[in-house]
Amino acid sequence: MSRGPDPKYPINLTTKQQEPLRQLVKSRKAAQGQVVRARIILSAHDHPDWSNQQIAQRVGCSDRAVRKWRRRWAETGRLDSAFKYFSVALKDDPTFLAARVNLANVKLALGDTNATILEYREILNQRPELTGVIYNLAAVLYVRREYEEARALTHRALEIDPEYQPAQKLIELLNMQSD
Repeated sequence: MSRGPDPKYPINLTTKQQEPLRQLVKSRKAAQGQVVRARIILSAHDHPDWSNQQIAQRVGCSDRAVRKWRRRWAETGRLDSAFKYFSVALKDDPTFLAARVNLANVKLALGDTNATILEYREILNQRPELTGVIYNLAAVLYVRREYEEARALTHRALEIDPEYQPAQKLIELLNMQSD
């Protein structure tokens, strides 16, 4: 079997990362999708010279699935590191605004919208004029279908900066919700 190109996202796991994945693969109660994903990540780690196609053949999935889960694992690992970094920065200096904004964005990327909303609101308690943060909070609320609050925040962002294009686009989307 030809090896193919080097994978874009090589997987290097610590022992601590491997253990739960190996347990998941052995589990008889785990969802099949979770087992397949764990097998992909472990195969990529255990056989760094294998192509995505070789891993797909071994696991019994498509090479597209292998590419997808390699990428997600790599992104999540980086996000976890960023989460730790910004959390430590805030412990050292709770007023470090850039760290708080970045932490909120990392929480959003990790899918924790409740924590993201809390962070954005804390930022706005300190600096209510930050148009980008107002917009980000409005966008998260829009995705959660909390349209009224999203609309109010978007109008607030546009009052501060009438030319702020992301807010202009969001208000168009919000206006379509009321049609």
